[in-house]
Amino acid sequence: HIHPHLKITLDGKEEFISANIGIIPGCTYELHTHATDGIIHVESAVDRGNVFADFLSLWQKPLLRDGYTLKMTVDGKETLDPNFVMKDGQQIILQYTKQ
Repeated sequence: HIHPHLKITLDGKEEFISANIGIIPGCTYELHTHATDGIIHVESAVDRGNVFADFLSLWQKPLLRDGYTLKMTVDGKETLDPNFVMKDGQQIILQYTKQ
């Protein structure tokens, strides 16, 4: 059970992450959120090496947004590859700015 943290800003203003991503009546996916605090819960009996792209897919959100430039950092290191394995305490920051 690990808890990476996601923060998204749009033109400098923080966006909230949806609560209950990956939670539907009677089913909680291995990747999910409970609140709008940006904490991603990764709960699995087997370490599957869940990547951030898996979370975006479950959330049904694209990484890139039309008309915006993205700066993504993971623990302070810049990347644009969403296929990194999420880890406990990891800080994932997506900063979108108008082009």
